[in-house]
Amino acid sequence: MIKFSDFSKLWVGETISMLGSQISTLAIPLTAVVFLNASPKEMGIMQAMATLPFFLFSLFIGVLVDNRKRRPILIMSNIASLVLLASVPLLYWLDTLTISILVIVQFFIASMAVIFELTYLSYLPTLIDKDKITECNSKLEGSRAVAQIAGPSAGGLLVQIFSAPFAIIIDSLSYLFSVIFLMQIDKKEEAPQKPNKVKVFRQIGEGIITLVRNPILRSLSVSTALLNFFGSAFSSLYVIYVIKNLSINSSSLGIIVGIGSIGALVGATIATKLNKIIGIGNTIILASLISGLGVILVPAITTTNFLILVSILVLSQICIGLGGTVYFISQVSLRQAVTPNHLMGRVNASNRFISRGLMPVGALLGGIIGEVVGVKYTLILISIGAFSPAIWTLFTPVKKLKDISELNSENQVS
Repeated sequence: MIKFSDFSKLWVGETISMLGSQISTLAIPLTAVVFLNASPKEMGIMQAMATLPFFLFSLFIGVLVDNRKRRPILIMSNIASLVLLASVPLLYWLDTLTISILVIVQFFIASMAVIFELTYLSYLPTLIDKDKITECNSKLEGSRAVAQIAGPSAGGLLVQIFSAPFAIIIDSLSYLFSVIFLMQIDKKEEAPQKPNKVKVFRQIGEGIITLVRNPILRSLSVSTALLNFFGSAFSSLYVIYVIKNLSINSSSLGIIVGIGSIGALVGATIATKLNKIIGIGNTIILASLISGLGVILVPAITTTNFLILVSILVLSQICIGLGGTVYFISQVSLRQAVTPNHLMGRVNASNRFISRGLMPVGALLGGIIGEVVGVKYTLILISIGAFSPAIWTLFTPVKKLKDISELNSENQVS
């Protein structure tokens, strides 16, 4: 019988869940576009609802994570996600699914994702040694990359066979397996000695002040906010542009996203090496530039030749996946290394509040502007802004950083 380490149990459970989630990443917007005939503005609203919980709840969740055991929170959020996802095919089968209901369900699914993500980012460092943080984040992102390769391709095929709403069932079941693996973790988690009786808003303030005062944490939050703002605007229009403007069908889109996600796998493989070769600061800048290149390729398409068109879309996905994954691994590892455990939840939450707070704004603006001036012209504007994270980082202390182990006491949070 195979014996898994505690990190491996977290890793395997999360990998299965990510595989299912990649199916829904394609199936939910396809449900909106193909089955509910959503407009660009409605797609913008739906994308906004998928990101708004980060702005609304992150700071409060950070307090919760720092005052409670973290594994039970992970388990409960996964169970809730299972139920919410299962409701989509059920409502469709009952012929009661509308775009408004799908938007609401998307909001609550995203809320559970916020809880899970902030908790696992704070839980992971308690399972491993500090010098293994980048390596373990790379493994988790490697799994995400594999899921991004297999998930959309399988999702596109499942959408063609069963229709988009019913393909979501696979994702709901994946959360069950994640729960099973989380429950098998052996390491006893120590709860805070006493639940912190300091007022919630004061605790929230401690996290925000810690982040804002530290130049590294502050710089990372701003660059990630820019990346997420333009990424969210891009995501709100991508599916509708590819399906309606470029006449790509669901199964082809799944294959494009799946093959393109090889970039994320490559990114997870090379992130640690890049950090060592060119330094973590330069790696973050390079990753931002590569991601921006991937965005600008989409509105730059002028050909109607199917093979060339598909090749450009695949290359775009490769660049976005490669750049995004290297960026995520590098900045998360840097933040986890700088932040002590007792502040981890609140600092992660404050970062998410700042870095993802602009995502719903980006999604809404993308959808509204796309409705007014056209999807293609809006994507051109978005692609210009997609290079702003790299430009910002060039003028911050992050650029000068070489290795996490070289951080001095001035950089680290006390």
